[in-house]
Amino acid sequence: KGFLLSPVESFQKAKGDTFQDAFIYYLILLVVYAVLSTIVAAVMPQPAIPGFPGGMPFGSGVFLIGAFIASIIGGIIGLFILGVILHIFVYLFGGRRGITETLKAVAYGYTPSLILGWIPIVNFLAALYTLVLFVFGIRELQEMSTTRAILAVLAPILILIAIAIVAAILFAAFIITAVLSQIA
Repeated sequence: KGFLLSPVESFQKAKGDTFQDAFIYYLILLVVYAVLSTIVAAVMPQPAIPGFPGGMPFGSGVFLIGAFIASIIGGIIGLFILGVILHIFVYLFGGRRGITETLKAVAYGYTPSLILGWIPIVNFLAALYTLVLFVFGIRELQEMSTTRAILAVLAPILILIAIAIVAAILFAAFIITAVLSQIA
C-alpha cells in the first residue's frame, strides 16, 4: 500500500532493498494479479474460440489454467524486458546507479497495475499510475531529476508510437497502391 499511497517515501525507503526483495514483492503481487485475472476471465461472458470442436469457451478450465500460467511467465519475462529497455533510456538520460536500481523501480512501480489491473476499465487508470510510479522510482532510485526521469520513461513509449504511426502509414500506402493497381 505504501507504493500506492505514498510512493516517493516508499521508493526512498527502497534504496536499501536488494533486487531480491523487490522481485519477491513483485512475484507476490503477480500471483495475486494472476489469480484475480483468472477469476474475472472465468465469470465474464466470453465468445468461443473459433476452430475448437464445440467452440471451447474462454472460461473453460484449460484456457483458465493456461491464462494463469501465461500471466506468471509473461509477468516475469516482461519485468526483465521492460527493465532492460527502460534502463537503456535511463542511462541515456544520465542515470548511473546501475540496472538493479532500474529493475527495482519497475518491480515496485508495477504495484498499481498488479493490484488494480485485473478490474475492467480501472486497469487503464492503473496503467497510467504505473507510469507515474516508474517516474518516481527512476527519479529516486537512480537519483535523477524529475525531468530526466520523465524523459527516460516516456522516450520508449513515444518511439513505439512513432513506429506504429509510420507502420500504419506504410500499410495504408500499400493498400491504396494495391487497390489502385487493381482498378487500372
